[in-house]
This record gives sequence, structure tokens and C-alpha cells, in this order.
Amino acid sequence: MNSELILADDLALKVTNLSTHFVFKRRTAKAVRNVTFSIKKGKTLAIVGESGSGKSVTALSLMHLLARPGQIASGQALYRTSGGTIVDLAATDELTMRKIRGQEISMIFQEPMSSLNPLFTVGDQIGEMLSLHEEISKKDLRKRVIEMLELVEIPGAERRIDEYPHSMSGGMRQRVMIAMAMICKPAFLIADEPTTALDVTI
Repeated sequence: MNSELILADDLALKVTNLSTHFVFKRRTAKAVRNVTFSIKKGKTLAIVGESGSGKSVTALSLMHLLARPGQIASGQALYRTSGGTIVDLAATDELTMRKIRGQEISMIFQEPMSSLNPLFTVGDQIGEMLSLHEEISKKDLRKRVIEMLELVEIPGAERRIDEYPHSMSGGMRQRVMIAMAMICKPAFLIADEPTTALDVTI
């Protein structure tokens, strides 16, 4: 964290000339080139483009969740935490990002079929996100997870909390992903095609 970083008071995030590359032995794929945008507090920004244009890579870059050999090559992404500290997401260390990710900034992923771990119940996976950032009893944790499942309109939440992802439809898994992203009440939410597989009731 750098006290010299400057971000206008009305902005939540300012991305400047962000570039992300996938570096291979014989070539470098420049997936994102000099992306610049800003988001004001309390506002929504939609990034549109054709498939493969770099929308998801941009989001994953901000979250520090790029798969190797992906890496941020250059640029700046200034974010103001709920405590008022300004952080450059493009340059900060992983320890800082672990504190920010989930609690400050959360992401709804595009692929519900592959984003959930098939070996753990949906309740365990949603609850893990909360327990990483809060000290909470098992009883209260279960209650919070059930409340979140009800919020995203998963019927029979008290029963389905103990189910595994394979027993749910694609639409229900996507609702679980939304619940997981929102369980810590993040200040900033990134949604990568969040309505994938959803029906019109949510």
C-alpha cells in the first residue's frame, strides 16, 4: 500500500492502461491491452465486447486470479477500501489481496459448472468464504448461509445447504455462485456474465 496513490473522492475504482499478457516459451499473447476505465461510488459499469475480447481476463486480473502463464504486464488499478486506504490492485502483494478478495471485492464467475468444488457441499463452500473474514460460530455460520440461499431464491434452503453441486441444475449452481460472492457483503462486486444458466425468476 502506497500513501502517495491518489484517487478522486467520488471514484471507487480507476483502471489506467492495464495490460495482461500470457507469456509462453515461443510467444506472448497480449490478451488485454491498455484498458482504461473508472467507476464512481454506488454506480454500475458494463464492459461489453465479443467473445475472447478480454472481458473476463480483465476481471480476473483485478482479482489476482489469473491462471498461469497469465500476468499483469503494466498499468494501474486504484481501489479505495472501505477503510479509506487506496490500493493498486495491479501491483499489490497476494497477502493484501487475500484480505481484499471476498470481503472488499467479490466476483461472480461465468462458469457455474466448473467453479464449484464437487467434493464439498454448497453450504461448506459458501460458508468458507465467510469464515475466512469473520470469527463466527458454526451455528451462526449455517444460519447466515441459509439466509443467503433464501435471498437468491433457492427453494428448500435448509435442506439444499447440505447438497453437493452435482445434484443441482446449472441455474441453481449459478445462484450458489451469487450467494458465495455476496455472503461477506462486499463493497465492490464484479459480475462476469452472472445470469448464465439462470431462469427469469431472479
